[in-house]
Amino acid sequence: MFGKVYDIFVKVAIAVLIVLFFWWLLVGAYSKDAIGTVSDWISSLSTFLTLIVAYKAYKAAPNWLNQKLDESALTQATQIISRDLYQYRKIIEAPYNEINNFVMLKDLADENEDVAPYLYEFMQKFRRFDDIIHQISEQKSKIEGDFVALHKMGWALEDNAYDKYKNLNKSTSKLQSNYSSIYSLIRIYDKFMEEDNHLKASNVKSKIYKLCDMNYELFNKFDECFQLFFHHSKHIPLYFGGKR
Repeated sequence: MFGKVYDIFVKVAIAVLIVLFFWWLLVGAYSKDAIGTVSDWISSLSTFLTLIVAYKAYKAAPNWLNQKLDESALTQATQIISRDLYQYRKIIEAPYNEINNFVMLKDLADENEDVAPYLYEFMQKFRRFDDIIHQISEQKSKIEGDFVALHKMGWALEDNAYDKYKNLNKSTSKLQSNYSSIYSLIRIYDKFMEEDNHLKASNVKSKIYKLCDMNYELFNKFDECFQLFFHHSKHIPLYFGGKR
């Protein structure tokens, strides 16, 4: 609508300028006052035309800003799904691998073979996973915050992708809880051993075995949820329902 008005105005302005030009030639070619009047008209029309151009640029600005926001959102979404989630998985996988190695050694041992050396080695290594267990929480919070930021930019996860993301978070929480419990039990086991309370230490050891045996199933569930979310679409924008 504005474009049509603008075109009409330009045509009218040109017609007025032509009339003023001939008027200046026929009536006031040698009159300083007339020349001044014509100059004032031309200056006023030029100023108004400049305002029209500026207004058109102002009206086009929201489209430009929206395009920039979409580009920024796409970049952030690509980083979350293609980079951050993979790094997240590597962090989660590290404690799993250590637990799984111990379970394999424990299960392969003969009934008469003492598994204490395997347990001791496992506990020595797992004590160093305290920071990694905290990193899982931090990375989980960061990714959630990034998705919230995308939502505010108009990029909300579409319903199916959101459900898969919720399932991923649930499976992650269960796996992390298992890691934390094993870590806590190892510290309790150490305490009982220092007190020479072997009966309580033995009970704690049984709980550690039980949690370690659960680890494989919990990680498989996490990995299944991860793959379902990650392979939701081959195109990052299709994870999102658009601007709502």
